[in-house]
Amino acid sequence: MGQILTALVINLDILKTQLSGDDLAELRSRLEDSISLVGSIADAKCHVGAAPTDAR
Repeated sequence: MGQILTALVINLDILKTQLSGDDLAELRSRLEDSISLVGSIADAKCHVGAAPTDAR
């Protein structure tokens, strides 16, 4: 799953850098938000995967 999220971030970053002009400012903003959300998902996945389990 980590590799998929990394690939998604790379693709979103490429799209963001290819966009220019004032008309696309809102789209760039949404892409930046999406990149941030993917990063949050990746961080949460790491924390969940590292959580200790109760072996009762």
